Amino acid sequence: MRSDITVYNDMPEYDIFGVTDCIEFVRSDDGVRLDGYDGSFTVRIVEYKPKAPKNEEFSPTDAIQVFAQKICADSIWKCSCECYIYYADIRRRVRLPFDEEYQKYDDMLKKLLEEMRGVLAEKMIPQRKKGQKCSGCSLSDICFPVKKKYSVKELVMQQKGADYP
Repeated sequence: MRSDITVYNDMPEYDIFGVTDCIEFVRSDDGVRLDGYDGSFTVRIVEYKPKAPKNEEFSPTDAIQVFAQKICADSIWKCSCECYIYYADIRRRVRLPFDEEYQKYDDMLKKLLEEMRGVLAEKMIPQRKKGQKCSGCSLSDICFPVKKKYSVKELVMQQKGADYP
């Protein structure tokens, strides 16, 4: 098992990278060979989330995040990774249906990447979507920074180069 593994896929239709929470390498007769290790292994991505969704087995936004990691890991290890989300509040792993619904998730990922690149090209921050679930997202502090209280006097003094206690 390895945690915080940087993965990437530089094929033009993806050109993405990210960091996985955990990748497990489980010995398997029909797995892939890894440099420096005897035998073959099944590659398994496990994404950790604090809370399971209330009315569904897994969150679609969580699933697309893991699918993007899968696209990268599959490219690196030349395999088809198994993918899971571990929900801490229910202490359970949920296997994601990428084998059965690969094309659906692949199309969805490519569409999202195209939209994201369009937003980046416009250099405008889009409005937050109603009902969007941001708690538990590792990027929420970047999207929604907490404004700090400030003192006008302190700002003026800093601009003048004066030390302000």
